[in-house]
Amino acid sequence: MKFQECHSCECRNLIKNKILFKQIPAFAGMTASCLEMSKYLFSVILLLVLISCGNQAKKIEPKQTRLTGEESLKYIAKGDFIVKGSSRVLGKHIKEKMSEGGILEAIKYCNLVAYPLLDSLSKKLNVSIQRITQKARNLKNKANSSQIKILEEFEDISSGGMISPPIVTKSNDKTNFYSPINIKPFCLNCHGGIKTNIGEDKYKFIKKLYPKDEAVNYADGDLRGMWVIQFDD
Repeated sequence: MKFQECHSCECRNLIKNKILFKQIPAFAGMTASCLEMSKYLFSVILLLVLISCGNQAKKIEPKQTRLTGEESLKYIAKGDFIVKGSSRVLGKHIKEKMSEGGILEAIKYCNLVAYPLLDSLSKKLNVSIQRITQKARNLKNKANSSQIKILEEFEDISSGGMISPPIVTKSNDKTNFYSPINIKPFCLNCHGGIKTNIGEDKYKFIKKLYPKDEAVNYADGDLRGMWVIQFDD
């Protein structure tokens, strides 16, 4: 296990004290076994301090402010345009691969090309384009804590048989556009039931490419995830 270097006074003092351990009078008369036990306890305390310091160094996600009214309308128009264009490009290529070699060819395409394609579109349009979910196939698409809150809001609406309108938020110098992705019948070929839609042999192939895959057992209309378009202000 690796720990981030910590320069807090508490860590420096503990490490310094460990070096001077044998010079402390209280331990001078201890037996070898007692001294070893004390060293063991000291090491445990030091380890806990280092873990605590490492946790404090984790990135804090910026606070998001919800935009409404006219302020959000221009970003909804831009976001919808980008989502429709990105979906059209991805869908076109996936269907072509399906017609060429079935689901296995489509899965290979997604594994090798889908992420670089979105990255290329992001650079071309000068935005950040992501597809985010709680049940990821590609771990790069795993939602963070602030994104999970948006997904839960979309899920509440989706469970009532409706599709949520987009959400626009502001965080620091970024504007974030969120739009839900709902499962369509075509999606079930790769994201439906393992036995009922995908097939066990084909799912074994998926697991070879994505060993930690969670993106299965969806039904038509379920919330799959969301598009996240981030604009620089």
